[in-house]
Amino acid sequence: MRLSEILAPSSIKHGWPSNVKSLKKTKWSLFEAMIDLAIIESDKKDETLKQVKEREKSMTTGIGEGIAIPHASLHFLQEPVGSMVILPEGLDFDSIDQKKAQFILLILLPKKDFTSHIRTLASASRFLHNKTVREILIAENDSEKIYQVVSEYDKKT
Repeated sequence: MRLSEILAPSSIKHGWPSNVKSLKKTKWSLFEAMIDLAIIESDKKDETLKQVKEREKSMTTGIGEGIAIPHASLHFLQEPVGSMVILPEGLDFDSIDQKKAQFILLILLPKKDFTSHIRTLASASRFLHNKTVREILIAENDSEKIYQVVSEYDKKT
């Protein structure tokens, strides 16, 4: 699945989302805010957060080069959803290269479709490993324009 089908301008933030409830800025507090951005139904948010945290505790989703792709498979989802936060200052994510994550892309997928799950994660990784894309994303503050970058990349691939 293409990232432009999972994200929307409203699910993209440059800088800390205003809905971060904790004063302590950690990946754990960011997950909750990103789940809200992904528009998960309120009665499913706790379960979603639990699944995302369990996945992260099993192995970091900080894949290096300032990139983190937290993700979870959820039985109640019919279609993938996601959110993206760009933090120029970075966030400790226990990444494999020990660098702070600047590009955090949360992907929530239906549990029933493992093949789509793998393809979506691979697509997200390719997108964020593109150095030119990262340079544009870090410099751009407008969610609409960031979404346009995602859409244009999808059209080329």
